[in-house]
Amino acid sequence: MKNSKTLKNVIDVLTAFIYFCGITTVLALVVHLLTRMGFLKELVQSGRLSFDVNGIQLFPKTPQPLWQLLFPLASSAIYIFLLITIRSFLQNLYQEKIFSHSNIDLCNRAWKILLVLSFLSGSIETSGNAHLLPFTFRLTFNTGLLLSVPIVWALGKILERGIAIAEENELTI
Repeated sequence: MKNSKTLKNVIDVLTAFIYFCGITTVLALVVHLLTRMGFLKELVQSGRLSFDVNGIQLFPKTPQPLWQLLFPLASSAIYIFLLITIRSFLQNLYQEKIFSHSNIDLCNRAWKILLVLSFLSGSIETSGNAHLLPFTFRLTFNTGLLLSVPIVWALGKILERGIAIAEENELTI
């Protein structure tokens, strides 16, 4: 697959996207912290700018606790880690290392990341008092990511079985 320009282009675009995600997350964090410290007070008071990047509100009108930034930052970092894993898998394919132990490790890492992200992309909501009725608890999750978990897991098992067959064939006279 070394002659595949399409695969090489996909790897290049994915690399650029990884850098873009990392840079925008860091910039969003810096702008948020600068706004909290009062450096961008004119923009906040004008009310013209109010949006968020990767779950980080850029120009918060009311200061929120800093611990609320942990969830968007962790989510962004895990998404970037997933993209890096996918990029490594595609690079192995480009180098024609299809049935390799590193691809099995990458598949195992990817399905675990997808499982975590499927719940991080959702929400946990409670209302009422846990000791008094009515009490409601609702957990939502991303079903698209959750459905991709068994597919990636099965791909890893297929690669694992392919390596076992190849090793058996090498021992056969």
